[in-house]
Amino acid sequence: MDTNISTSTIKIHNKYFCNKESPYYDPKICKLLTKNAEQYKINISRRALTILPRDLFHGLEDLQVEELDIDDNNLTTLPKDIFNPLDDLRRLRINSNELKYLESSIFYELLQLKELNLSNNKLITLSKDIFNGLQDLRVLRLNSNQLSYLEPGIFDDLLSLEELNISYNNLKILSKNIFSNLKKLRFLKLDANKLQNLESGCFNGSSQLYYLDMSNNSLTTLSKGVFNGLQILYVLHLGSNKLNNLEAGCFNGLSRLKNLDLSNKSLTTLSTGVFNGLESLQKLDLHSNKLQNLESGCFNGLSRLIDLDISDNSLINLSRGVFNGLESLQKLDLHSNTLISLELGIFDNLLQLEELDLSKNNLTTLSKNIFRNLTQLCHLNLYSNKLTNLESGCFNGLSRLKYLDLSNKSLTTLSTGVFNGLESLQKLDLHSNTLISLELGIFDNLLQLEELDLSKNNLTTLSKNIFRNLTQLRHLNLYSNKLTNLESGCFNGLSRVEKLDMCNNCLIILFKDIFNGLDNLQELNLISNIISNLELGVFCNLSKLNWLFISKNNLTKLSTNIFNGLKNLFFLDLESNKLCYFEPGCFNNLPKLRYLYIERNKLTSLPKDIFDNLKELDSLHLNSNELQNLESGCFNGLSQLEVLNISKNKLTSLSEDVFNGLSESLSLRLRSKITHRS
Repeated sequence: MDTNISTSTIKIHNKYFCNKESPYYDPKICKLLTKNAEQYKINISRRALTILPRDLFHGLEDLQVEELDIDDNNLTTLPKDIFNPLDDLRRLRINSNELKYLESSIFYELLQLKELNLSNNKLITLSKDIFNGLQDLRVLRLNSNQLSYLEPGIFDDLLSLEELNISYNNLKILSKNIFSNLKKLRFLKLDANKLQNLESGCFNGSSQLYYLDMSNNSLTTLSKGVFNGLQILYVLHLGSNKLNNLEAGCFNGLSRLKNLDLSNKSLTTLSTGVFNGLESLQKLDLHSNKLQNLESGCFNGLSRLIDLDISDNSLINLSRGVFNGLESLQKLDLHSNTLISLELGIFDNLLQLEELDLSKNNLTTLSKNIFRNLTQLCHLNLYSNKLTNLESGCFNGLSRLKYLDLSNKSLTTLSTGVFNGLESLQKLDLHSNTLISLELGIFDNLLQLEELDLSKNNLTTLSKNIFRNLTQLRHLNLYSNKLTNLESGCFNGLSRVEKLDMCNNCLIILFKDIFNGLDNLQELNLISNIISNLELGVFCNLSKLNWLFISKNNLTKLSTNIFNGLKNLFFLDLESNKLCYFEPGCFNNLPKLRYLYIERNKLTSLPKDIFDNLKELDSLHLNSNELQNLESGCFNGLSQLEVLNISKNKLTSLSEDVFNGLSESLSLRLRSKITHRS
């Protein structure tokens, strides 16, 4: 190929691409011209351009320009023959401009074009022959314009088109055979238009279509046979239309369909046989409609269905047999309906079900054996119902259940044996009920339980051995109850618990042996109780504890050796107590402590050597106390300290040697007028 460029051509491009005063200036293109390169991508996007000169690309015929980006400008029109010199172009992006109209012959010379992006403009209409000659085009994006009509034959020359996006326009109808020449079309997006009806034959010729999205339109009905010919369609989105009813046979011809979305807004009923012909369907989404009743047999023929979502409807009851034939179903979502009760046998044929969501309904009771045949169920969500009591045997058959959510609002009691048979359960969520007490033995059969959430109940006491068989438990959440009493031995059996949360309770005293058995505890949260006394030895058995939170309590002093046993403690929070006195040696036996928070207390002074044993301490917060004086030597031993905060105290002067021995890189926060005295 002859790549010599004439002097006149160089001058033209000096005028545009090599002129630093020009809005089209591009040093890369300029360099290209001087070196006679044979291939290039031109990018003049995001320049606020309002016009392109007619001769902008003249002289580039021999440069094999394959990509041109003009997106994100303010172009309202394009010269008729602007692209003629770019006959090697493969990708053209003109998206995100202000184009309202395109000359009918503007793309005529781009015979090798593979991708054309005209999205995010203001195109109202397109001439019938606008795409003539683009037989090699694979991808066409027309989304986010203002198109209200497509001329018959407009796509006839696009024999290689595989992806067509016309979403977010104003289309009201699709004429018969509009896509008939698109024999290779695989992806078609028509969502977010104003389609009210689909004319029979509008999808003629689209036998290779794999993905069709017509969601967010105004479709009121689907006529029988409208999808004829789409024999390999895999995904069909029809959500957010105005479909009140589905005519029997409307899905004829979709024998390979795997995913059908009918979610959002209008369906009130499903008649028997409505899904006939969808023998390959695996996912059916019916969420957020107005379904009040499901006719027995409405799911006939869906023997391969795996995922069924009927959430956010108005179902009051489910008739026995409604799920017959769904022998492959693995996930059933019924949350946010108004179900009051469940008829015995309703789930009997769902032998492969693994997930069942019944949350946010009005269930008041669960009868014995209601889940009896769900031997594969792993996840059961009953959150936010009106269950006040659970009948013994209601969880029979759930031998593989791993997660059970019974949280939110109504349970007042749990009878012994209610969890019998749940030998595989790993997580039990009972938070936000009104439980007052726990019967001894209630958790005895939950031998695999790893997480137990009892937060936001009304528990006042924990009796001895209440958790005795929970040998696999890792996390125990008792946050926000009314606990005033912890019986000795209440944590027996919890040798593997790593995290214990008892914040926001009413604990006053922590007795010496209360944490016996928690050999593996790593985090203990006691924030926002009314603890005023820590018995000596209370932490003796917590040798693996890393994090201890005792802030927002009523502690007034720390006794000598009070933290004995905490040899691995990393973080200690004593903020917002009423501490006014430290006994000598109160911080003994904390060899790995790095962070110590004692702010917002009532300390007036710090004794000499009080922190002497905290050799690894990195951060010490004493702000917002009532410190009036810092005794020389009070920071002895803190050679590794990086952060010291003593702001918001009553200090007026400091001796010059008070910080002796501290690191030179120490970050010191004073935030008050303090003088140094010798």
